[in-house]
Amino acid sequence: MARTDALHRDPATWGPGRPESTGLRLGEGAALLSPEDLAAARQRGATVWAVVGGYGTANVAPDDDDAPLVRPSAEALALAIEGALRDAGLAADAVDVVVSGLSGHPGLDEPERAAIDAALGTRVAVVAPKARLGETLGAAGAFGVATAAALLLGDALAPQAVVRGTV
Repeated sequence: MARTDALHRDPATWGPGRPESTGLRLGEGAALLSPEDLAAARQRGATVWAVVGGYGTANVAPDDDDAPLVRPSAEALALAIEGALRDAGLAADAVDVVVSGLSGHPGLDEPERAAIDAALGTRVAVVAPKARLGETLGAAGAFGVATAAALLLGDALAPQAVVRGTV
C-alpha cells in the first residue's frame, strides 16, 4: 500500500463498521485452504469443513490511476451477493450471518454494509474477522473462509469480531 492515509491511528476509536473509525489497521498472518471435489473428499474419508454452494463477484475499477484502493460500489457488491445466492439456489432469508470484509476504513466499510443491507436486509448478523486480525491483505479472503467454516462447525468467535447481531 503506497499511501498511509488509509491507516487508522487511534486504537480507542478503530473498528470495522464503526462510524468513528477513519482507516484500517494492518495485520499479519496466513491461512491455507485446500478446496477439493466433494465426492473425492468423501471417498478418501476427509473431514469436510464447508462446501462452497454459490459464488458471485463484482469488480469496480478505481476512479483514477492514483487511487490507493479500489472504490467499491454498494450496488455492485449487492449484485455480487445476489449472484452468489442465485448460484447457490438460496433466498436471502436463508442467510443468518455474513463474514464480511469490514476493515475500519469508511470508504470500504460503508459500501459493504449498504450492500449487505440491500441484498440481505438488516436482520442478518455481520462478523468482521479483521476486528481481531487487522487487514491482512492477501490472506484476508482465506481468513474469511476459515472464519465461515468455524461458524458452520459451531466454534465461538471473539465478541469483538461480531459487528452486528448475534452469532
